[in-house]
Amino acid sequence: MFLYHGTSFENVERIRSKGVLPPRETKKSNWSMPESNDFESRNDAVYLSEAYSPYYAFTQYYKRLYSFNLKQTSNELTTVSSKLALIEIDIDSLEKDKLYPDEDFLVQSNLPCKIGETLKERTKYFKENLESYQDYLKDSLQKIGNCCYIDLIPPTAISRITKWCWNDVKILRWWNYDYISDKGGVTIFKDQDQSQLYRLLTRCFAKREFQPDELLSLLEKELQVNNIANYEFSEYLRKLDQNAYFENYKSWKDALIQEMQNIHIYDKNKGISTVN
Repeated sequence: MFLYHGTSFENVERIRSKGVLPPRETKKSNWSMPESNDFESRNDAVYLSEAYSPYYAFTQYYKRLYSFNLKQTSNELTTVSSKLALIEIDIDSLEKDKLYPDEDFLVQSNLPCKIGETLKERTKYFKENLESYQDYLKDSLQKIGNCCYIDLIPPTAISRITKWCWNDVKILRWWNYDYISDKGGVTIFKDQDQSQLYRLLTRCFAKREFQPDELLSLLEKELQVNNIANYEFSEYLRKLDQNAYFENYKSWKDALIQEMQNIHIYDKNKGISTVN
């Protein structure tokens, strides 16, 4: 089974040589912006997902925008900072007793015991007492697609790394980061269709085999759009004000296929490869 860790591409060389390190080793967290300090991840855990990892990778880019207090169109961000990566982990290579549920799942779940009166209190409690809830690992993976590994993940457990540039996947970014953000961020799946949709989007970024028609069908249901495979871009183009980007695309399906060509498998010997 593969799980994924979303990050900035600038971290890839360190990850290849040292593995995926928990925040206590890197002094970094996806949720380290001032307004989110109450909800920072555990500093001894690496968070993995089969549904939200591209979203976490995009979060790295937006965190830089926040840090620099710049607009999305600013040219002051470096090329490296706009490149993102997905680290594929073969969990069969990990020590199973170090895998735990994501505290976000525990916070949002209706557990048989009442913990805390506020979201802040519940988050703090489950983050500090995560080891007591290891039995919920399977539920966490099924219902939110996330878990964490309390230790560093060695390079030998990495089965693939993919990379892309933030600005080269506008449609996939909209379907992934923008849409999930609009829906409240990382939450328990509302149903099986949403679960499968997020997992298929992750497979897009991982360049793993999937059926585009299945993804588009699930998007039709989720976005409540009829015949999305041939849906006109006009409304979305007005929102983005970037018609030129799509002038060669005939449909959403065409955009999906072409944007996937902008996601590359990182080869440690050759640099990058576009081969699936």
